[in-house]
Amino acid sequence: MTFPTSATKPLRPHRGAAGRWAALVVSMAVASFAFAAPAFAAAIPTNVPVTAASAGGYQGPWLAVNPVNSRQLATSFQDANGADCWLGLSNDGGATWKQVALVGPAGHAALKTLSAGFIKCARPSLTFGPDGTLYYAYGAGQAGFPAYHVVDLLTSTDGGRTFGDPVAIDTQPLPSSGNINDQIPRMATDPKTGRLYVAFQQVTGRFKTESSLVAFSADHGKTFSKPVQVNLPGDSSGPQIPSVGPGGRVYVTFRSGPSAAASDASIPELIQVVFSTNHGASFSAR
Repeated sequence: MTFPTSATKPLRPHRGAAGRWAALVVSMAVASFAFAAPAFAAAIPTNVPVTAASAGGYQGPWLAVNPVNSRQLATSFQDANGADCWLGLSNDGGATWKQVALVGPAGHAALKTLSAGFIKCARPSLTFGPDGTLYYAYGAGQAGFPAYHVVDLLTSTDGGRTFGDPVAIDTQPLPSSGNINDQIPRMATDPKTGRLYVAFQQVTGRFKTESSLVAFSADHGKTFSKPVQVNLPGDSSGPQIPSVGPGGRVYVTFRSGPSAAASDASIPELIQVVFSTNHGASFSAR
């Protein structure tokens, strides 16, 4: 089909002003489309692969930009077909990537080995501190279903080339019996002080009561505070995402609703936000 342009014969309008106007609109719209289409096509970006083309079931990516070097990006993700947590690094603003299995069970080729008794790494996330320190948090799980999980942290001070030993984020974990999990850690750092906040979900009991907890570290991830529950007792909540404002106020958002044991199906699920004005020691407005 040939579309009319200035070089082709215009459409013949119907009689009357309305007809002439209709023909003009059609001609202008087609001409505009003819010239705009190439520019639109050229603006479509090319997706940059982070992972290699393989049989891996890569999922759950989390992205962070180094505030000291904006051309360095880091991403965390897991392999659902395996048991490792991965790290992707770019030093050219995301144009190219290198990836490595960062955490995995004994016998795998990962840089760091899970603690004894744990066989799977899952749900990792990462963030940079204001000084460029890279923090990588993940859940470590044992065998069985339901499986006991803990949340640990790795820290790198050289842009992700090397990492220290894992540190337990939950300083008061529950006993490893029944359906008890610490999982899905998500992090944020204070842009001025570098204080690290980790929000994670704790699953307890046969009916899976899910609580949202927050712990902080004031020494670059070496030690953590006692975790604080931010959802109302008896509610089921999470996943949870923290954020820190420029004034140091800490915010956490999460889903909150009835636990699996609740009999009233009419109770709604809500999205809530809580905040802390004392650097994570307590939270209000639940």
